[in-house]
Amino acid sequence: MTFAPMLADKVKDRGGIDEILTGDHWVLERKIDGHRLAVHHRPGRRDVGYKRNGALTNVAKGITEMLAPYDTEIILDGEWVGNRTLWVFDMPVGFGCETCTLERRRDKLEVLFDQGSELLGWDRSSPMRLLDQIGGDERPDFVEALRGRGAEGVIAKQIGSMYRPGKRHTSWRKLKFTHDVDCFVTRLRIGGKDNFGLGMIGRDGDVVEVAECTRGAGDGGRVKIGDVVTVKCLYSTPEDKLYQPTYPKLRDDKAPTECTIDQLDDIRPDRDYEPLHLTTEGTS
Repeated sequence: MTFAPMLADKVKDRGGIDEILTGDHWVLERKIDGHRLAVHHRPGRRDVGYKRNGALTNVAKGITEMLAPYDTEIILDGEWVGNRTLWVFDMPVGFGCETCTLERRRDKLEVLFDQGSELLGWDRSSPMRLLDQIGGDERPDFVEALRGRGAEGVIAKQIGSMYRPGKRHTSWRKLKFTHDVDCFVTRLRIGGKDNFGLGMIGRDGDVVEVAECTRGAGDGGRVKIGDVVTVKCLYSTPEDKLYQPTYPKLRDDKAPTECTIDQLDDIRPDRDYEPLHLTTEGTS
């Protein structure tokens, strides 16, 4: 069988942001830029993982070995990062979790990792680790710390939420951090599509194309070559490219020569995720 992970709805407005930062029934997790992966452990059978689209995926041998001692069916939901670490944030199946709220599932998941640490030698070098979950008054500081490290965003979850395989639900919400970046238009109708190129002045003073953007949002339908636009993006890549630029807005108060590539230095994410919570110990 395949297992379809539960999906998060989007935070739609300022009120939604305030709710997840101050509401008593919300906890936060870092939104990690990896591959969604559910690991399915069945006693006596080789473990397999299912990506979000249901395709079979080979799971690292180390994860197979970590779960081998357990004689009960377990499904762990997490994010596979850097082809080396599965950051686990939920256990929808195993130890009675099928009928539990998020709060109870989290308790059981922490017990699993505590047992693994104490009895099976799981540690920070293991290929499977527990993702931080932050609640209470720490949430605003947690969000600011993530922004400072160039994180993609946060996932907010209601502590009373049930796990709904394959469903998108408002009891889980995702908030993506966006950044405003100034670029100039380099090309129009790229590849015959309704896209245009975005450029910046590179570190050597040459023109560097950093992204393509659609004309279907913001002022995209009115741009012409040489125009300066502000776009929103999630982050910049190590190759100095914008990730998911959108909603271009024309501006006439800035010259193309002022659109320098050093803007990207402050929005490049920390790819090697490490827990930010100061009380995190062991494998968590």
